[in-house]
Amino acid sequence: MKLLVKGLRLLASRELAVYLLAVAALVAMAAQIPFFLEVKLDRAIFASWWYNGLLLLLLLNTLVCSLFRLEELEKKTARPPENLSRYPNRRAIKSKDAGHLFFFLKDYLSRRGYKIFDAHQNCFLARKGESYYWGSMVFHLSFLVILVGVMLNNLFGFHGSMIIPEQQLAVEDHRFYQSIEEGLLFGEQHQRFQIGLESMEVYFDRGKTTPSLLEAKVWVMEGHRRIVASQTVKPNQPIRYKGRRILLTGYGYAPYFTLEHQNKVIFQSYINLISTWNEKGEIQYKDEFNIPNSEIKVEVELFPDATISADGTLKNLSHNLKLPAVEIRVTQREEELFAGHALMGQTMKLSNGMKLSFLGVKRYGWFDVAYHPGVFFLYGGFILCLAGLVFALFVTPKGIWVSLGDAGIEMAGYSKRYQQLFREEFNTLVDVISRQNGTRDEPNDGL
Repeated sequence: MKLLVKGLRLLASRELAVYLLAVAALVAMAAQIPFFLEVKLDRAIFASWWYNGLLLLLLLNTLVCSLFRLEELEKKTARPPENLSRYPNRRAIKSKDAGHLFFFLKDYLSRRGYKIFDAHQNCFLARKGESYYWGSMVFHLSFLVILVGVMLNNLFGFHGSMIIPEQQLAVEDHRFYQSIEEGLLFGEQHQRFQIGLESMEVYFDRGKTTPSLLEAKVWVMEGHRRIVASQTVKPNQPIRYKGRRILLTGYGYAPYFTLEHQNKVIFQSYINLISTWNEKGEIQYKDEFNIPNSEIKVEVELFPDATISADGTLKNLSHNLKLPAVEIRVTQREEELFAGHALMGQTMKLSNGMKLSFLGVKRYGWFDVAYHPGVFFLYGGFILCLAGLVFALFVTPKGIWVSLGDAGIEMAGYSKRYQQLFREEFNTLVDVISRQNGTRDEPNDGL
């Protein structure tokens, strides 16, 4: 039993809490250093067993520390001080009817808003500002709630991104995500509902490279195309369904190509182009793709509002989708089959006899999908933290010990803040008792 108590005392020590917080903070900062690794460093750390074990140890430290803190609060009200002379505000009042003064003082302080705690028959503590102590307790417990939320997110949540072109669907399933980071205990618990993009609105003001309007009409469907939710989604206005937050974070363009060989279509698809910035700070929509079952590679760059410059190259008048054109380079085993540009609806003849047609463009939305089961614990923890701070910072705890002796009563008071105001209040109390007793008090004398 003694060993268990020692272990709990060690677990509740402030020194251990400081070490754990320091290690967790240093690891969190190190995780933000951008290393060029295949696995993101931050996720590799935050989703690891050892980091969550560190958080669990910190959680237990906070829990045990809070329990010991609660025990100390109870002891403060039940154990009278051995020597009242250590308090800066104290008075000894002699009286032949000390018992009457003792009970009068208890009733008077109670009516003044003090809470009375009987230490024993001849001693009590009158205390005001009780919420200060509980505010401190709540403040510490808020960290426990926040840690629970963080661990739930790390272990049971996920965060991923997916691309959905207009008039197409994606399924909330692992294989439909462009990238996804899952918690250690998530266990592929995807809901497999369908997310559809009906339409997108993207508009750029003249000369701007950041859209002034970016929104998407999104449906959520279950079963056989049964729409269960529908909403216009914006970068700061997600749609939520079954605990999943679906947020629009970007856009892109997907040109539609067909490839014919001997009047037979052998390839047709929308190609999702990646938005990048060139060295001039201009947005480019470009990518490359391979034709299946062949060695043909197509490099493409889209100009959504194209014009032909004096040197014969394409350039954008704006980033709004008005007059799309593509710059194309087609190769097969390093041999160039075509290089040039085409407007939407045009067909390009390759040197090997095939025909590549640019027939249309769709917008696509880049969606951030996240499941954070601990988010309400985080909100609750922050609310508790603020509530605890309000009570701890704006409530002043103060108390008055009253002890009954053979020759009179002895009083001693304390206040955490505003010492001068409390001294005036204490002296006023002494005057009231003196008038009730009909004698003058004798300051600083023991009984």
